Amino acid sequence: MMKLYPTLFTFLLITSACKYEDIAPTNPCINYSEPSAEVFLDMAYDFNEYAIIPTKDTFTSKHFLRFRSPFAGKEYTHKWYIGAEVLTGSAVQRDFNLEKMPQNFTIYHAMRWKPNTLCNPKDDGYDSTVFNFRLTDRYMDMAIMGKYRIKFDTTKTFDSIDIQFYFSARNFGDSIVKNPINGPFGNYDEDEGIASSIDMRIKGLPYYYREFGYLDSKINPNLRYVISDKYIYLHERSSGLMNGGEFSLDEHKTIISGYFRNGNYINGEYQKVFLTGRKIN
Repeated sequence: MMKLYPTLFTFLLITSACKYEDIAPTNPCINYSEPSAEVFLDMAYDFNEYAIIPTKDTFTSKHFLRFRSPFAGKEYTHKWYIGAEVLTGSAVQRDFNLEKMPQNFTIYHAMRWKPNTLCNPKDDGYDSTVFNFRLTDRYMDMAIMGKYRIKFDTTKTFDSIDIQFYFSARNFGDSIVKNPINGPFGNYDEDEGIASSIDMRIKGLPYYYREFGYLDSKINPNLRYVISDKYIYLHERSSGLMNGGEFSLDEHKTIISGYFRNGNYINGEYQKVFLTGRKIN
C-alpha cells in the first residue's frame, strides 16, 4: 500500500504542471490601436459648451469652433497650425466670426507619441493630417434643413408625419425665410428683403411633443441650436437636459435619425422620443 503514495503524488504533480503549461501568455497587443492625427470638429452652442458632431461634418454655419483629437493623454503631444498660429493641446478653439463667408479653410494637425515597436515595428511615433472645412453665413446651405417624413419609435400610436426644420423672421408672422444669413443679433435675407432676427422652427410636431418640448425658438427664447451640414443639436439653456433634441443625416443625406427630449422625467432622467425618417424636400 505504501508504494501507491509516491505514484499518486507524481501523477498529481505532472497533472498540475501540465495545467500551468496550457495557460497561454497574455497578448500585450490585443487592445493596441495605432494613434492617428484625425481631427474632429465640434461647434459651440452656448459660450464654451460644445455639441460633439457625430457625423464628422466639415461644413457648417457656426463661427466658434473646436478642433479636437481623441488622443488626449499626457503621452501625446499636439501641434495645430491655423494660419500663422501654432497652437498646442489635444483641442483648440477659434472664433471665425470676422472671416468673410462663405469660405474654405485648412488647418494642419501634427501629433507625436512614444513608438510602440512591439505591436507595430513600423510605428515611428508621428502622424499628421490636413483638415479642410467650409463655413457659410447661410443656414439653408445645410443639407439637414428641410422637410422629412418621420415615424416616432414610441408607445403612443402615430402614423408617419411630416415635419420641417426652417427659419422664420421674427415679427413677420410665420414666414419661411429661404436663405437667412447667420448673425448673432441681426440677419438680412437678400431673397426676401427682410432685415430681422430669425427663429428656428420645427413645423408639424404633434401637440404632445410641442407642449412638453418647447422645441421652437420663437416660443422658447432660451433654445440654442447648432446646425452643420448633416446635424442639428437643440438645447434649452435654462433647463439643462430637459428640452432639446439631436438629429443626424446619413452619408447620402436622405435618411434622418435622432430624438426629441420631451420633458418627461422618469426614473431619474428626461425621456427621449426617438424617430427615423426620410427627406422629402
